[in-house]
Amino acid sequence: ERTDDNIRLTAEVLKLQDSNNRGRAKYGELKTKLAGKEQEVREKQDIINARDEVILIKEEVIRVKDEAIRVKEEELTLLGAQLVDAQTRARNCE
Repeated sequence: ERTDDNIRLTAEVLKLQDSNNRGRAKYGELKTKLAGKEQEVREKQDIINARDEVILIKEEVIRVKDEAIRVKEEELTLLGAQLVDAQTRARNCE
């Protein structure tokens, strides 16, 4: 009977070792899969960061263009005033 118990216990140990080995293999697969997903997330975050940077640059370009328009409008206003002044002086010279 002791031999039967030993055989049964040995079979149980072998079964547990097999289950443990499968568990370790599955853990390794999941760990590798997780590392791949983490890399994918980092790459996507890099893309998001790059897009955010592009948006910030475009917003800055818009601000610069708006400022350029404002400066041109001021120049036109000054030129208009100079024209009126020149016309007034020309009339006064007549």
